[in-house]
Amino acid sequence: MAGKTELTGLLPLPDRAVSSGRWRAIFGSICLLSAVTRLYDLRSPPWVAWDETHFGKMANWYINRTFFFDVHPPLGKILIAGAGYATGYNGSFPFTKPGEQFNETSFVGMRALCATMGASIVPMAFITVDDLTGSVTAATLGSLLLALDVGITTISRFILLDPILMFFMAATTMFNFKFNKYRSFSGRWWLTLSLTGLSLGCVLSVKFVGVFVLAVVGLYTVTDLWSIFCDYTQPLTHTVKHFLARALCLIAIPAATYLMVYCIHDALILQVGDQHGFQGDSWLSAGSQMQLKNSDMYKLKQPQYLAYGSLVTLQTIGSHSSFLHSHNLSYPAWDFENTTDTASTLNMSEIYSVTGFRLKDVNNFWKIVPHDEEDIPDWENPYLPPEPVLNGDTIRLIHNGTGRTLSAFTERAVKTSTQQLVGTLPQKKTKEFQTAFVLNAAGLPDEAQIEAINTTFRLYNPYLKCALYVCEEKLPDWAAQQLEVTCSKRLTDDGVFWSAHRNIHPGMPNVTKYWRRFHSTLLQRFVETHRIITTVNGKLKPNRVAMLHADKPWMWPILYRGQYFSMVDSQRVYLLGTAPIWWANLALLLLSGLIMMYIGYRAARGEHGPDAQTPERQRDAAWRRRTGLACLWLVFAWAVHYAPFWTMGRILYFHHYFPALCYSCMLSGVVLDFLLTSLYRKLPAMVRAGVYHWLVAAIVAGLFYSFYLFAPLCYGMTGPRPREDANSTYHAIWWLGSWDI
Repeated sequence: MAGKTELTGLLPLPDRAVSSGRWRAIFGSICLLSAVTRLYDLRSPPWVAWDETHFGKMANWYINRTFFFDVHPPLGKILIAGAGYATGYNGSFPFTKPGEQFNETSFVGMRALCATMGASIVPMAFITVDDLTGSVTAATLGSLLLALDVGITTISRFILLDPILMFFMAATTMFNFKFNKYRSFSGRWWLTLSLTGLSLGCVLSVKFVGVFVLAVVGLYTVTDLWSIFCDYTQPLTHTVKHFLARALCLIAIPAATYLMVYCIHDALILQVGDQHGFQGDSWLSAGSQMQLKNSDMYKLKQPQYLAYGSLVTLQTIGSHSSFLHSHNLSYPAWDFENTTDTASTLNMSEIYSVTGFRLKDVNNFWKIVPHDEEDIPDWENPYLPPEPVLNGDTIRLIHNGTGRTLSAFTERAVKTSTQQLVGTLPQKKTKEFQTAFVLNAAGLPDEAQIEAINTTFRLYNPYLKCALYVCEEKLPDWAAQQLEVTCSKRLTDDGVFWSAHRNIHPGMPNVTKYWRRFHSTLLQRFVETHRIITTVNGKLKPNRVAMLHADKPWMWPILYRGQYFSMVDSQRVYLLGTAPIWWANLALLLLSGLIMMYIGYRAARGEHGPDAQTPERQRDAAWRRRTGLACLWLVFAWAVHYAPFWTMGRILYFHHYFPALCYSCMLSGVVLDFLLTSLYRKLPAMVRAGVYHWLVAAIVAGLFYSFYLFAPLCYGMTGPRPREDANSTYHAIWWLGSWDI
């Protein structure tokens, strides 16, 4: 057992010279406890709980080889789908809403995967603390705090990304602190360093918040390389070798792992399913859509160039990507009146709204006609070749569904008041300046033909000196919460650039194998997907009402409130930690700062006196230094997994704190061990062993009793709620009024 006896002889404590057999017995007991608490009765509750609606649905899409878009990387969802498929689940359960009964569905395999990975966090925490401190007591206490917390137990028992994220986070941490235990460039050294990089790539492939553990690994690597560089007994080439080894294992391997996961994801999504929400392929470029079966653009055949009379769909490019859309929904007069300075002569009920719609729909089609038909009198003559649309032409757009003409107005837009209103009117009620749009294609010479898909252009109104623009503002319910389309004078924004995707014209031949010109490579799809993810994440702006009821980061460490996983009265599950553990973690976290200051003070003063250089004093100093470094790294890991949430403007949930909680529990084990060891040294020799072991036993017994007390929150509560009935079974654990148990 390498590293287990490094501090042997420091103090006459049993765990400092623990035998490999005893270490394995303790480790095995921890593994068993963790497995039993997580895997017990996974069929309960027998209905969909909380975010199982999302990740179960995504497992369906993978199993059915259906495209979907999500803001999280794919590894966690692929693993869930694989577990379901391997255990007989066929991807047919709808996962419509929480509380939906599973009935005969084979859902347990997916929960079992998450529970197994959640259970594995505990033994990895044991190994991490043991490697950092060399103390089995610290490792045991830290891992027991994790094993007996009902919060981590609860979150590990459902079909969620959190246990998978924390599994790879714990694995990254364990391997990161382990590889330096072995001789540099030995086989075990290379193996553990490579596994650090592999785990790091996996944690980044589950959720982007995995970048927090990258900060821990990064700082550890920098400090490690610095200490190697400062070792003047070694040549500079030794430092270069270490640097290259870390570049290979901690940069190249994670990057390759992340790319490989995306390749698997890309190979699994072969077809388009429902064109609603995140399943719609309109998120993608035309080249990517053409490779998805069942897409209207799969191996597309259509005319190459636009002509007058073409029926087209127009889509903006870049971060504003959406289709030009209209319908028979008019602008309410009161909304318009609230956004204009002067009285308007417009009858708002006659103007149908024009919006940006992210999904494919029949109301996305527009017919291109000449603005002045006298300029092109024969454009509708079926006996003549179709008249091509050229760069610089002035056109009108007729909405195919309503037959109305796209129009821009001098009045201000409803939401974006600095821009001008856009809508549709019957042609006979329009004015010439309202319907004129000059087609300006960037980078094309005048009178060049406009190619579908491949040509980007503005639709510029020369009279109002503005261009058709899709805003980020959503219109109210009367426009189905779709994006506002305006006429903008800002002519360089993404939202003013359009391309024609579908191009239908009965008088023009369809180009065979047209789709091959736009075939996207794997690397192009990888870049495109991450550009979309970045854009969507940047636009996730919660409304004010949601923010008022959302969690605040200060609530989490003090266990101010939890969140419901299952609200069905026959078996309620409430995500809340074991209160004594959480509050002890907070107190010990604060105490760790004092301990580190004390250790730093002792190190700065050095050892003095006639016995300063004795082996016992040297080992004592080494023990304090090792404890101080363990505290420092665990506090840093906790902080980087918690502090960033204070800066986030998104909606936060209680479960976001659990990765930080893992490090907090490990830190508590280290601090408790330091306190117990320090107390042991101060007591008389006759009683120290007895007091030490009774205190450890009391702590362990308290942890088990706390778990027993709060276990119903995890495994299901029935009967009246304590808030409603003072005789409720759970009134004894309703310690805070903010707990809605």
